[in-house]
Order: sequence, then C-alpha cells, then structure tokens
Amino acid sequence: MTLPKKVLNIMNLQAGSQVSIETQNGKLIIENKIKPHYKLSELMAQCDLTQPLSEDEKNWLNDGMMGIEEI
Repeated sequence: MTLPKKVLNIMNLQAGSQVSIETQNGKLIIENKIKPHYKLSELMAQCDLTQPLSEDEKNWLNDGMMGIEEI
C-alpha cells in the first residue's frame, strides 16, 4: 500500500513498516503495529516546566510513600 509521505511521518511509519488494517463503520483503520520507544530526555523536552502544578499533581507529591519505595 502506498501512503503519502506526510501520512507516514504522522504515523511514524516508513517503507516496509508493519501495520494492522481493519474497517469500522465503513472506514478503513490503519494502525502502526510497532509502538514507538521514547527516551526520557525526549519526553522531558516536551514538558513546560514553567507551568504551575495542578492540584492533583501537588496532592500526588505530598502524599508520601505508599509501598516500599526509596528516594
């Protein structure tokens, strides 16, 4: 199957990539079979550390340990 380069980039695909294909409600669904692997540095680069913490994040940080974690 030939797909436009823009679609390949969006779906993180390249020539020879394995995909699953199915139909749902008359639509063709194509999914990448291989999930991307990210490095922590790549994920952290997407974070805006200047934003204030949400109430949930503050509560999570202040809850303390729940098991045998060591910090």
